[in-house]
Amino acid sequence: IARDDIENHLKFIIPFLEEKIPLFVDKQLVKTQSELLKLTNLIDENQLLFSASPMRYSRLLEDFKYNNTNNYFKSIHGVSRVNWIRYAHHLLEATCSIYGYDIEFVQSLNSQKDHDIIQIRYNSGLNIILEFIKNVSLPIQLKFYSEDKPPVSLDFGDFFYGFHKMMKTFSGMVNSGIMPVKIDEILSISKIVIAGQISIENNGQKISPKTLKSY
Repeated sequence: IARDDIENHLKFIIPFLEEKIPLFVDKQLVKTQSELLKLTNLIDENQLLFSASPMRYSRLLEDFKYNNTNNYFKSIHGVSRVNWIRYAHHLLEATCSIYGYDIEFVQSLNSQKDHDIIQIRYNSGLNIILEFIKNVSLPIQLKFYSEDKPPVSLDFGDFFYGFHKMMKTFSGMVNSGIMPVKIDEILSISKIVIAGQISIENNGQKISPKTLKSY
């Protein structure tokens, strides 16, 4: 399911889950918490459901994680086109694959139309600011700031490598019957995105993804 109309994802996902057909969903699974509950009620331990962004498999990210194993960064800024609900997954696949999901809160910092700014605060104190601008010419980018080293910038442009590896991973899941990413990780990213969307719709309320029910 490679569609950006996330509000329609659930109705396309349900028939595949009911027939136990292995399924790949591009980026965000669903838009709301109630949809997430409906979705997870259809998932059992044998369901092969894979959701991802090609950013998870970017060559740039692979090299970055190999060369920065100490995770000494104090702050991370990211920028993307479009908006939070559609493109957050791209940046979150990168940050969460490095720092995990122990997030204190997600908060919208901006109320301007077509310009989403989201703060993600980890319980460790790590601060991430992700900005989404509807019409802007740029690569999808993450910049990592540390105490005593120059910033490290990841400008994501080699999409073919990431897409190819992501689809190869999905094919491997179909053939092996083994999930490439744990379902709890997939649901965790979806909950972060939903938490951000709830904050956008509620004047910047701080939302803890852990409080969102998925089962």
